[in-house]
Amino acid sequence: MEINLVRLLNSIGKRVFVEYYEVFSNNKMSKDEKIAKLPEEYKIDGSRIRVNCANKIFESGLEKKALNIIVNSRTEKKAIEKAKTLLKNM
Repeated sequence: MEINLVRLLNSIGKRVFVEYYEVFSNNKMSKDEKIAKLPEEYKIDGSRIRVNCANKIFESGLEKKALNIIVNSRTEKKAIEKAKTLLKNM
């Protein structure tokens, strides 16, 4: 099964992916625990989609590639800077 990484990132939101990277990358947390860590203004279905997409990225070992996509994207500067920091610390 081919993973469409750009589509997964767009479903999560590039800013959300880096902002909640530590939550998404924590494989000791359940899906429900991760959902609870996301902002309350997100509807539960939206949070579930974000967590499921993030889990696919981490389960496939594509987190570094995802961060590189974010660094080279036109997303907000704060998200790009955090992605660079995360990459540097890998």
